[in-house]
Amino acid sequence: MRRLRQFLTETSGAAAIEFAILSPLFLILLVGMLNLGSQAFTQARLNQTVRETAEAALFTQDTAVLSAILRAALTDAGLPTSGSTGAVLVELRCLCGIEDLAEALCTVQKTASCTATGMPWELVFKISTKIPFTPPLPIEGYGPRELTSELRVQLR
Repeated sequence: MRRLRQFLTETSGAAAIEFAILSPLFLILLVGMLNLGSQAFTQARLNQTVRETAEAALFTQDTAVLSAILRAALTDAGLPTSGSTGAVLVELRCLCGIEDLAEALCTVQKTASCTATGMPWELVFKISTKIPFTPPLPIEGYGPRELTSELRVQLR
């Protein structure tokens, strides 16, 4: 009985046991915060490049120029731009008054009225990009994924 009481009151290895129990939990939390922070930072950079391209759409309505601007902004931000690693899309769409009522690829020179509403076509640039994201420390359930950003700019 005396040995059992002495064993239960002994504290020399308590810190090591507590560390062994709690350290995996803290390590998982640390890795999760690192991965989520990295994803949030990459998404913010991606959104910024799309916003910069949208601002350029106010000055030029040439989709080839806007695609080049978007690719350059992605490259400057260190993000992938083409091939199997990323996708860039800049389209000029004509909307007929109510969104999704009539939508078509068009040119800036399209001046005819929309037949459904009798109003002029609205020119809208759709700027979107999609890039792959691999977390710095992949863990089970949180592996590679795609990040996307899309913005529509209405010109008239």
